[in-house]
Amino acid sequence: MDKEIWIFLSHSNQDYEAVRRIRNILEEMDARPLMFFLKCLSDDDEIAGLIKREIEARTRFILCDSANARESKWVQKELAYILELHKKCDILDVASSEEELRLQIKDILRKEFLYLSYPRELLPAVRVIAERLSKYDFATSAIDTFESDTFLNDFADNIEKAVEHGRFISLLSHHSTKEFRFSQFELKRALNNDANHSAVLPVYLDTVSKEHFKSMLCDYDGIDLSDYETPNKGQHDARDIPHRYGSLDTEESLRKLGDDIVNALLVRLQGWGNILTYGDHFRKGIGVEADEKEADKLAALMVEQLLHEDRGQQGQDNPDPGALLTLGNLYSKGYCLKRDPEKARHCYEMARDKYGVRIDTFLEDL
Repeated sequence: MDKEIWIFLSHSNQDYEAVRRIRNILEEMDARPLMFFLKCLSDDDEIAGLIKREIEARTRFILCDSANARESKWVQKELAYILELHKKCDILDVASSEEELRLQIKDILRKEFLYLSYPRELLPAVRVIAERLSKYDFATSAIDTFESDTFLNDFADNIEKAVEHGRFISLLSHHSTKEFRFSQFELKRALNNDANHSAVLPVYLDTVSKEHFKSMLCDYDGIDLSDYETPNKGQHDARDIPHRYGSLDTEESLRKLGDDIVNALLVRLQGWGNILTYGDHFRKGIGVEADEKEADKLAALMVEQLLHEDRGQQGQDNPDPGALLTLGNLYSKGYCLKRDPEKARHCYEMARDKYGVRIDTFLEDL
């Protein structure tokens, strides 16, 4: 493990001894599990507020599943709030054997092992990707990039590890379609190892590569960054990442493309809820070194997502009322975004003027 990972354990207090087993294994593997047994608090609202704040501040969650957990109102409330924030939750059966738990926990902690495959012409983009991904809470962020002296000796092992425990990410451009490219060899090896069709994540950077690899990768749900003029804004996932660079043949455009690829990977692997949490952590230096530049990148991504363009014939912004209220709330609280009461007020008033939403209670918080 390269760094500590804080993990929120959702569990029933009736399973305390069994959950403590899970906690101990996580601690042995250098993770930092959070268990709450709150005898000191008696007020339900106070407990709920504390737990909600902890969920908002975390990016990793494990449900310690059992009959008791399924009947616990607190566990069900925790799970509902985790899902409401668009965060992911892994599941462990507390009745599993010690050996089974160790294997499952190891898989949970290593599942974000990333192997990045790319044609050498994309090197400026890859440098941006490697630098930014190193800042995030991947259990093991192992990216095979541009300075690996032992690459020829250990690439096969790294590909197998990525397929087993994480993702093999294949950056595909028109350069990838040329004969005798090593990235093609890497991709074929990963596909041969990926029996469940779940580990390989193709990222299409132009229409040439998309067409060329269509039959080979037909079973995989990739990230499509190939259409620079009319990106698909209809799906709230990695396909909503902006495209504005046109050429892939200059270092400046490739570096900008690298940021888009990172954003797409974060959305696909972490989700919007965690992106908000990371943005707030980077802006305020919570658990990480403060990084205003990274926070601004995530803030811009979130704003564009919430105000995503309806690229029909009108070509006009068409945010829905929920997006406007969410964005106003983020500006009002200074959560991920920089606090800006005027922008918050503008979002609320737009929701009122366009959709008739009552905003009195929202304006009281400004």
